[in-house]
Amino acid sequence: MPDITEVACYVASISRAEDPVTTPIFKLGGNPVFVSHIEQPACKHCGQNMDFIGQIRLDSPLQLSNRYQMAYVFMCLGQLDERGWLVCPTWESFSGANMVLLQMDRGLALVPGTDARYPDYRVALAATPEPDVDVSDSDLDEDLSMQVAWATKIGGVPAWVQNNETPHCPHCGKPMRFVAQIDAEPDGPLPADQSLWPNVKLFDFGDVGIGYVFVCPGDCSSEGAFLWQCG
Repeated sequence: MPDITEVACYVASISRAEDPVTTPIFKLGGNPVFVSHIEQPACKHCGQNMDFIGQIRLDSPLQLSNRYQMAYVFMCLGQLDERGWLVCPTWESFSGANMVLLQMDRGLALVPGTDARYPDYRVALAATPEPDVDVSDSDLDEDLSMQVAWATKIGGVPAWVQNNETPHCPHCGKPMRFVAQIDAEPDGPLPADQSLWPNVKLFDFGDVGIGYVFVCPGDCSSEGAFLWQCG
């Protein structure tokens, strides 16, 4: 077996915050804490405001951008047609039904006064290096594949549920840099007791899938890329 390079990765432990998070740290849900200006993206397909999924620091614990310090992930709730199919392609990068906004940290903490669809979740990170492999490769050694975390994380490599869909920057054409992945179950797996299900939140990544966040390695734009996959 050839030598495999390890890449830095921080796997997340997620818990509901007792109070709203109002500082520009890595978190999920709640309202975004902007560090430059307030921006609320709208879906290009249905026109409704996108839901805020989470925010990620790009300068700590990993340097993921040389220009921007924060990434904010948004996704449309989506509208269904008469067949019950999604009209808004929330699963596709650059589809206009999701967005990753990048900001330079101006030392501000601007929180929009809007109702949040999801509660605030705090994130604790643990360093867990991963092999630099493509888990969508059918020839990949199973032991290596098992070393790639399927949980919410910063860095590492994407745990592709389906094929490798690394987006290319629409400006320079280069493959984009993987920043983070977000598991659809911030409260953990659904409990066996169905009476507890109304208290459990899920991100709308299909059938409890995974969302993937990318930025251009050359900092070409103030927009990153987001997509999701499910089994």
